[in-house]
Amino acid sequence: MTELAEKSANGLLEGEDRKALQNEMDELCSEIDRMATTANFNGKKLLNGDLGSNGKSSYF
Repeated sequence: MTELAEKSANGLLEGEDRKALQNEMDELCSEIDRMATTANFNGKKLLNGDLGSNGKSSYF
C-alpha cells in the first residue's frame, strides 16, 4: 500500500494511471476489512476489539 501511495504521489502519473492505482488501493482495503471481519479462532473473532489489553477475552 505504501508503494502504491508513493507511485501515485510522485507526480509522474496521469489521471488514468492514478485511477488504476486508486482502484487497487480500494481493493486492498476491502480485502483487509474482509479479513478483519472473518478472522476467528475456535469460533472467537480475533480482530473485532473484544480482547482486553491483557490479551484475555473481556467476557470471561
